[in-house]
Amino acid sequence: MVVKEASEEDILKPKRPTSAYLYFNSLYSKELRLQHPKEKSLAFFAPLVKLKWDSMTIEEKKPFQDKADDDKMRFYNESIEMSGNGFFTLKDGSKSIDAKNIPQKTNKLTKSTLEKPKEPKRAIVKTIKR
Repeated sequence: MVVKEASEEDILKPKRPTSAYLYFNSLYSKELRLQHPKEKSLAFFAPLVKLKWDSMTIEEKKPFQDKADDDKMRFYNESIEMSGNGFFTLKDGSKSIDAKNIPQKTNKLTKSTLEKPKEPKRAIVKTIKR
């Protein structure tokens, strides 16, 4: 998987809207983690969240869908404002292009990464008998 670094133009764009499923996932995952404190793996929780979501009725999903709809409107309004002004206004009233709102690049080197050299990747070779 290739991870591309966000360009300055991408950073200044409005955050994409969150789906109803992601709102539900966030809430229900917290409940499951309280019920299963020893489990840390996403592979354990993801299928349980999906099963619960799939079994829910439209009425049960409504609060999450309402949040998603509100977020879609926020995204739409910020996108319109961005295209007209070159910036959009955040909840706190500041502009998206203000220096305090632009994330600063951080140096990811720590003491532990400087002390330990990375080991080279080793290939596993299997021989086939004929």
